[in-house]
Amino acid sequence: MKRKLRIRLSKMTLATSLIVLSGLCGFAGVAISANDNSNTEEIADGSPIEITPGVTIKPINGWRLERKAAGMALVMKEVLPTSSAAPTDYSKPIFARNISLMTLSKSRPVDSTAITELKAEITKMILRDPSLSDFSFTEAKLFDYKEKNDGIVLFSQLTVNNYQMMQMQIVVSGSEKSYLLTYSDLAANFANPATFDAAWKSMTSIVVPGVAPKRYYKEMLLGGALSGGFLALVAPFFLVRWRTARKIRRLAEELQYDWDHGALKTDADYELSEIGQLEATRPVKHKGQKKKAAESSYDSTFNSSMNLVSKKISFESSVDSFSTRHSRFG
Repeated sequence: MKRKLRIRLSKMTLATSLIVLSGLCGFAGVAISANDNSNTEEIADGSPIEITPGVTIKPINGWRLERKAAGMALVMKEVLPTSSAAPTDYSKPIFARNISLMTLSKSRPVDSTAITELKAEITKMILRDPSLSDFSFTEAKLFDYKEKNDGIVLFSQLTVNNYQMMQMQIVVSGSEKSYLLTYSDLAANFANPATFDAAWKSMTSIVVPGVAPKRYYKEMLLGGALSGGFLALVAPFFLVRWRTARKIRRLAEELQYDWDHGALKTDADYELSEIGQLEATRPVKHKGQKKKAAESSYDSTFNSSMNLVSKKISFESSVDSFSTRHSRFG
């Protein structure tokens, strides 16, 4: 009876991991037996394996690999010893630690908002299963995956058939798709440095193409383009206004400087001779006006000349007449 309970616990805990992951992508949860041999058995030798083109991961050495099991891209399970010289302790549950990997349909930003979204999605799925209880997140934070804070790690605890379990979930994203990895173990063994470090190194060894998208990046690009176009339209007006204001300010400063240093003249400083110079500032005449002025000047000159000629002729006639009269009397 106790042995059946151990096997059942092994099935249920792995099923819990798969239910959580399946819920995020719409797959049904499927329990995988520890003795499930539906897939060709593949044992990891510690070297990286390719999951899909461009995506690789380094499983824990000696673990069994199940590719595309129950909707997962990969399930890695600890291989339990089949026989032991020491007597079996039936008071302790037997559980095969496991790491499951799921490829999500699209990329997703990796930030504090994504943490809130993931926690809500996972909690929603856990509450649907009556065999799972006391679920809660113990910690959630960002970690450095490829760059600064471009990975998410979540820690959670729950109860499965009166047994305390703990999980660690890691989310990373590339430029096209995102990836969710879940590590499950008994709560009593979860904090074991040797097993935990091995799981962490294996999960963070995943290599995905590209980098995670930035939230609102497209919106920011569109907003930047619109802002740039608007600035391109209004910038010339502001530039002209600024240059005009600058010229006026400089002129005012020059006038103020001249006034402070006595360089400006008052009304008493001007002489009458200087007022005469204002004639040089007569309004400019138009072409037609210039022509009329020239003709008027020509007529005036011509009339003056004719008057002079007439006076000369009259004077000469008078002289001749006087000479004639003088010769008569002589």
